[in-house]
Amino acid sequence: MPSYTDLPIEDRLTLANQAISNTESDAELAALLAPAGYGPDQLAEGRVLLTTAAAAHGRTFTEEGETEAASNALETLWKAARKDLRRHVALARPALDERPGLARELRVDEARERRQAAWLVQTRQFYARALANDEARALLNGVGLEDDELQAALDRVDAIETALQKRNAEDAEDQDATDARDKAMVPLDKWVRRFRDVARPTLEDRPQLLEKLGFLARS
Repeated sequence: MPSYTDLPIEDRLTLANQAISNTESDAELAALLAPAGYGPDQLAEGRVLLTTAAAAHGRTFTEEGETEAASNALETLWKAARKDLRRHVALARPALDERPGLARELRVDEARERRQAAWLVQTRQFYARALANDEARALLNGVGLEDDELQAALDRVDAIETALQKRNAEDAEDQDATDARDKAMVPLDKWVRRFRDVARPTLEDRPQLLEKLGFLARS
């Protein structure tokens, strides 16, 4: 059977709550454990540690959900933008085949970047330079890429950059929440282990009470 500290966090929180709550509510347990150093004040201390750790653990779920939502929103935008970009670049290549300088300026002769940060730079340069260059705009308009479509694509690059920043911020908050949870578990785990180590010899002749605390008697 895994040791207490090897248990999942939810199980450790549940065990801590069981041990504290049952000692608080069971007069016999309270009477036996108070002389061993676990009276109302010590139990209240454990309850504070438990409440803090449980709240910190709950925050990790909130932050994980927000991170997932931000990641999904980013992926949705990026997927649609990549699809449109492939079509736009495919049209731009024959439109600019007699203007190699313009093709290089718009970076249509390059392989598409795969990393998001590099992709954003490359894609922004394509749309922004196309819109800023009258000759490029005219050539692209000639293959059906109108100014409003190019501007909408450039606006979507802005939206993707915003979504990427939000995802990164949510990642950081998620990590902060995890770190805070882990730090809050340290004093609670220490409290529970010491409580267990005192309860076992104190209740060695009352294994049913030890089990009520959530601790198995050593065989």
